[in-house]
Amino acid sequence: MVMNINVTSPTEQLAEIRDEWNRRTAEPSEDLLDRIDDGRISDATAHVIFRAEPAERAALVDSLVQRLPGRFHDSGAPRRQQILEFCVKLALDLGSFLPAWRSAAVQPEADLAGSVLSLCERLSRADSATAGELQQRQRSDFLARLHAEAVTDAAEAQRLANEAFGSGLGDYVRGMWRYYASSNMRRAAAMYLSGETTTALGNDYAAFLDHALRVGVSSQTTNPVLIKLAWDTDKPGWDSRIDAIIRGSYDLQQIRAALQQSDDDRDAMLRRINTLVTTAVVERNCRLLRDIFLMTDGREGYLNLQVSPDNYADASAMVRQAVEVYQDLRTRLSGIPNVVIKVPATPAGRDAAAELTRLGIGVTVTLTFSLFQTCPVAEVIRNSNALVSNIAIMNGRLAFPVRDELKANGVTGGEEAARWAGVAVARKAFRRLYNPVSEGGMGIDRSRVRLLIASLRIYDDWLPDISELWGVPAITVFPNVRRALDAHPRQIDGNSVVNATPAEAIRTMLSSELFRQAWWTEEDGAETAPREPLSLADGNDEAVAAWKPVRQTLDQFIDGYSVMNSMILERLTHLVR
Repeated sequence: MVMNINVTSPTEQLAEIRDEWNRRTAEPSEDLLDRIDDGRISDATAHVIFRAEPAERAALVDSLVQRLPGRFHDSGAPRRQQILEFCVKLALDLGSFLPAWRSAAVQPEADLAGSVLSLCERLSRADSATAGELQQRQRSDFLARLHAEAVTDAAEAQRLANEAFGSGLGDYVRGMWRYYASSNMRRAAAMYLSGETTTALGNDYAAFLDHALRVGVSSQTTNPVLIKLAWDTDKPGWDSRIDAIIRGSYDLQQIRAALQQSDDDRDAMLRRINTLVTTAVVERNCRLLRDIFLMTDGREGYLNLQVSPDNYADASAMVRQAVEVYQDLRTRLSGIPNVVIKVPATPAGRDAAAELTRLGIGVTVTLTFSLFQTCPVAEVIRNSNALVSNIAIMNGRLAFPVRDELKANGVTGGEEAARWAGVAVARKAFRRLYNPVSEGGMGIDRSRVRLLIASLRIYDDWLPDISELWGVPAITVFPNVRRALDAHPRQIDGNSVVNATPAEAIRTMLSSELFRQAWWTEEDGAETAPREPLSLADGNDEAVAAWKPVRQTLDQFIDGYSVMNSMILERLTHLVR
């Protein structure tokens, strides 16, 4: 399994990252108006927030506030739209967590944000039509975000939107500032920067990264299931994006030919477009995260990108696809891609992880629910050439099958105990990976191999996959969980991962064979051993894939990939009509 790619050491990667960051911070501020005119709004705001020296930010913002009105009044409607959009985005960014990545203080840049918002309101009064169009777009995005956050009642969503936008864009921005200030996510992110916790936060969704960044996330997950979910929340917008991606790669004659020929030809086109769609989503979000990636020397700012789930038992196929996408992104981003490749915690996935990290490509090992998966995967990637890799323990996707098994067996208290299943496995994995060898651990560098907690669940108002695991290297948060986490002030114990899991919950969960398989290690002895222990030994791909938590999740991923192909086929058919 040898790939035609240059192997780069961590030292070489770090040098390349620092060189790119130095080039970015040396970019002149004088061309910001031209970037806005060109539609590079995110790049322009990133320059102000991240690349300009914090001590120079006030002067830069003041200069923009002085220069933009003249540019606005001399411009036509399309350019006015871009200028106003830039002002709104900059006001939101300045009033959020984002400036803290470059500044010692973690308080928002309130005065600067206020001056930019005043400019927004002046420009809105000068051209109410342009402001109205932008407000409608912002409102549509707001409603789509509410849907992702599980606010599915249409009347309630409209009420919240009416409340948020009030009399215009200014009310919307002020309301978002109030949310940022009260957010528990933002407070946890501030604790991460100050060292009060060692948990970095991620966005477990394929959209709304800009919003999540403002409350402190520094990574994002993307896979076909998440892209489909995002597509469902804003079908017209995503239809337009997908159509543009298709038109950029195929002409109508090629599309017609593929649709009229064999299933193999059509399926090959669908797979290719699926990859193009995923890569386009990844590239956009990589750019939003890139400054964080560069300024942290490649410790943060990653996008988790999944290879085709159909290849879970084929290491060579996973590596080939990963290298192809990685090299494509290196060209698109003109530098080391801030991506980690998601591979499954199967024997073949372990081998793919070993090869990719040998090449210097970080991985996120997903479909992980157990110690029998976590420990051997950590061993093969611990001394790799990758700057950062993750092992994603999918807490909720273990807790629910354990709950169902306990319920089926008539175990008293099983439903409540099962809420601890993922927490118990994650805490044990944390100790095993990061404790020194002298204390029974593996002594792994947690900055290089990071436990990442995913698939979080909400139990009434309790979020144990977060509240009981502060201190793990990373937690990635789905929009509905973020909304629940931020519903009211909460206490944050920055190192709760080291706390003991209630002994009664462990005793109850040991009545579940699934839990024993996930939690047990040989050092625990025969008393708590499962009837059928599992392992990542060579040749066990199908046995691991048949294990209930893996099977259910893998089937969903494969189905999501298939549904994505069907949705793309619908767009192809639409384009040729």
